[in-house]
Amino acid sequence: MVTLDTILNQRYQLQEKLSQYAGRKTWKAIDLETSPQKEVIIKLLAINSEVTWEAIKLFEREAQVLKTLEHKNIPHYLDYFTLEKQEESDLTWLVTVQDYIPGISLKRWLDKHHKMTEKQICRIASDILEILIYLHELNPPIIHRDIKPSNLILGKDGHVYLVDFGAVQDKTRQEGVTFTIVGSNGYAPPEQLWGQAIAASDLYALGATLIQLLTGKNPSSLLHNNRLQFSHEVELSPNLIAWLDQLINPVPEKRIQSSRQAYEQLQLIIKANNNKEQKPENSLFKKLIISGILLCSTGLLYLTYQKYLIPQTVVHFLPMEVKRILRSQHKFLTYQGIMPRDLKTMERILKLYSRELNQYNIEYKKTPFTDQFIYKFHTIDRSTIITYGLPKKTNRWTPAVVGIFHFHGVEYNVNKVICITNDPVAKIEDIPLLLMTIKNQKRYFSCPKGTKKYN
Repeated sequence: MVTLDTILNQRYQLQEKLSQYAGRKTWKAIDLETSPQKEVIIKLLAINSEVTWEAIKLFEREAQVLKTLEHKNIPHYLDYFTLEKQEESDLTWLVTVQDYIPGISLKRWLDKHHKMTEKQICRIASDILEILIYLHELNPPIIHRDIKPSNLILGKDGHVYLVDFGAVQDKTRQEGVTFTIVGSNGYAPPEQLWGQAIAASDLYALGATLIQLLTGKNPSSLLHNNRLQFSHEVELSPNLIAWLDQLINPVPEKRIQSSRQAYEQLQLIIKANNNKEQKPENSLFKKLIISGILLCSTGLLYLTYQKYLIPQTVVHFLPMEVKRILRSQHKFLTYQGIMPRDLKTMERILKLYSRELNQYNIEYKKTPFTDQFIYKFHTIDRSTIITYGLPKKTNRWTPAVVGIFHFHGVEYNVNKVICITNDPVAKIEDIPLLLMTIKNQKRYFSCPKGTKKYN
């Protein structure tokens, strides 16, 4: 019999039953061979006439997978053994032992607190995505397939831990081959219900989980026309709504494709939200004094700045070059279906279509691209890319920084915006993020505060 204070394998003493269902039991126990005694989690599966071979396979798979993983937010594998029956009335049990994570599941947290704030969601999503980056970038990748609040532990240290790896899939088999159908209703994307889980399937489950944490409602209750409808239930920044909407797209190809990409986009959103919340530290009195000084000197400084300090050719030429990059990205996307991310590819595109380009605008004749500028490209999805440009030889008086925002929508409708910062910026990371609005489920971009539009 498996009861309180039972010692399993002459080592693990059961302390508290955490759950029991369908021939499965989960106990918190102490490891008697450690000093000081360490708390562990014991999972047991009864071998009886009701258990299926599939259940046994999934139980053993969790132990096998945990044994290969090494991540601070995943419980460590400790032991695996079979508990043979002692008497005729007893059962044979399969047993796994893993680290105990002090904390509370997000499901129990929801039962108590009902909803989370945008800041809490962003912090939790960051933790989970860091775990998924680790799993998805293993060789072969590991797909969890059962991300949901009950499988996420909010630890006492404030971080989130991913547990229950019984449904994991490693992609050692060829793409297109069907796998065991596992997952939870409301969290599993359509392709997973057909037995073909991919890395983006975990991202869908993550999106559904975050939406539940925001709304307090099970995702299945928000499902309408084969899509989770949640925007009317929450008050979030438009960028975060758009990000979540990408995670839960029912079409895998239109979803954010990698956990790393999702993480990078989320960090940009967090940065933008933090910038909005920052308040000036100066008092009203200090502001008045500074305003008076600036007012007296504005005229002289402006004339000196315009005449002597601004490198006019750079200020003019950088937006022109950016415009050419934008045009080449559009051409490449139109014909190849993907975005170019390097200057050599863009230069080749411009040369290939030079006759067409030169026919309409002389500025496109200026090839190849100059090496006076630094560029950084950030892909939002398959059809949206942000390009940042900065002069290599910049100084505190050079406001020649340009952000290019290129959106390629349905049926090749294009929204292109080029913005120049009003004030000097020394690093690409300091360029303000573009503003995004959503109208009729389409995204539109505009220049943020601190920049001006370049025509």
